[in-house]
Amino acid sequence: QTILSLDTTRPDIICPTDATVSCDASTSPSNTGIPSSSDNCTALVSNVSFNDMRSDGHCSSTYTLTRTWTASDSCGNVRTCQQTIQVQDTTPPIARCRNIAVAPALGTPYAILDGLQLNDGSSDNCNPNLRYTLDQDSLNCINPDTTYLVTLTVMDSCGNTSTCRSQVTLRDTIAPTLHCAGSMIIDALPCACSVNLLDLHPRDYYINATDNCDTQLNIIKLSPDNIDLDSVPVQGATFCYEANDQSGNRSACCFNVRFNVAGGSTMACEGKINVSLDGHCEAEIKAGAILANPSCNESNY
Repeated sequence: QTILSLDTTRPDIICPTDATVSCDASTSPSNTGIPSSSDNCTALVSNVSFNDMRSDGHCSSTYTLTRTWTASDSCGNVRTCQQTIQVQDTTPPIARCRNIAVAPALGTPYAILDGLQLNDGSSDNCNPNLRYTLDQDSLNCINPDTTYLVTLTVMDSCGNTSTCRSQVTLRDTIAPTLHCAGSMIIDALPCACSVNLLDLHPRDYYINATDNCDTQLNIIKLSPDNIDLDSVPVQGATFCYEANDQSGNRSACCFNVRFNVAGGSTMACEGKINVSLDGHCEAEIKAGAILANPSCNESNY
């Protein structure tokens, strides 16, 4: 008699319950569960394996794992079950801010801010590629040396956000732009002792200034002390000016003024004159008395 014993019955396998884990947690079976299995012929089913199929979610840190568990006995009988593992990112980043000082961009009244300037090592549990935005990304230096509170928002790829605040001090370090007229030679009338340059051009033709922040610059004349643009002697002069803004930034420039006197200058003085005193020991000295060979009327002097 021949008795043939066959094993055609598949093992039993019971999957672990579906799981939801954070994106920074392990999805290994030791964390999400191990199935139980049995067989009618073999007390212990030693061949249990799994295979994962991933389906991406709405962001890089969320996805679904469909885990198929397979149990097989020594005779090749196989049974499977499925477990669903949801990976989520619901944890906001850790926002860290730093306080900074900024200056306006050259030629503009604005300091442009970037979130990376204020970031001081913000981090996220799952995603290193963070996005930084500010509640104000430009500051006007109309009021320099002012400290502003700027809010930095840190967002991960799944839309989780956190915020922190920085103290941003706006400092004006740019000197005014001061423009002096170029050196000039001007024709003067015969017998003129001085020339009023303001009769030729307005003052800002000769000297003007602009500043990126200050709209009320202080322009002062450095030299010469006793000559102004409205009465420049025909011998000429060199004018030097300085402009300073409300933050103490300064700039300076100079220009020369020379004259061509029509017909040439024939003014010369006598080296020595004699005068007679009256009964009060006084003498009246007129210009004509000290001018040598004057070619201009005495009223010009």
